[in-house]
Amino acid sequence: MTDCRRYSPLLCRWRRRNPIAGQTFTFSTFDPTYYVDMFYDKDSDFSLPAGLRAACKATVMTPKPNDKMLSYAQSLDKADAPPEDMALGSYFTQKVTLTCQ
Repeated sequence: MTDCRRYSPLLCRWRRRNPIAGQTFTFSTFDPTYYVDMFYDKDSDFSLPAGLRAACKATVMTPKPNDKMLSYAQSLDKADAPPEDMALGSYFTQKVTLTCQ
């Protein structure tokens, strides 16, 4: 826990209240109303804080959107916007999965 305190006291408090052992977390960064390009060039560009490295493994998944979705996204003009409930960015964004033991 020492590494955790040095890196982030807030993270340490969260870990005490929410044990991470046996948990899987998935997150991604995207704008739900329009596609904004945010990604890791290499999987190794994402890294865990030292306090989590022993307990968790991170996997970066790069999506492979189908041709229909690519065509739709490319057809949008700057003034166009997809329906908000579509979350267009989610089809193109990388997902990071943390698997903790």
